[in-house]
Amino acid sequence: MSSSHPAHEKILAVFDELGADPASPMAESVLVRDGFLVGRRFQREGIRIVWFFDAAELKVWGADNKLVKVLSLTPQHRQAA
Repeated sequence: MSSSHPAHEKILAVFDELGADPASPMAESVLVRDGFLVGRRFQREGIRIVWFFDAAELKVWGADNKLVKVLSLTPQHRQAA
């Protein structure tokens, strides 16, 4: 994942905050609904972060699949990459 986009930097910071090893592999996938790109999903060590473009938010689930937090993105983060 390129960390040049501010939202990517925020995603990496959340993984760090939750204790994920930065050296562990991270899976990334796109989310498509009805043929339209709606977000991206990132996963590392069981922690899942979903970036929902329309809502301009990140939803974070822990390794136990429980919602940990929802973060609203600032205007500089909102542009989809």
